[in-house]
Amino acid sequence: MPRKRNTYAVHIKLINGDYHKRTVSLQRATTPTAAAKAALLDELHYEIGEGADWDKTCESSGLGWECCGMEDGYGEWSYRIAAVHKVAPEHVEALTAYLKPY
Repeated sequence: MPRKRNTYAVHIKLINGDYHKRTVSLQRATTPTAAAKAALLDELHYEIGEGADWDKTCESSGLGWECCGMEDGYGEWSYRIAAVHKVAPEHVEALTAYLKPY
């Protein structure tokens, strides 16, 4: 039987030198870790191994190193998971209306 997919709000911190920004990504996934990983991959401008890679040295987010963060643009950009929250089913429609991708 397939695992149930939930909706997660993944909070990401983007860092480029002194520039810091936070963003939220809604993800459908079976686990918070899978949601975090998908959200990070959605942010990338480069392919993994060709300008982007998982950051294995970042501090623990409770999700494991592979979902803690990524480096992009040959290290110019850094993406970090700030938090992952399971979205209550009754809130998914409203959040999707405001946070859907363009």
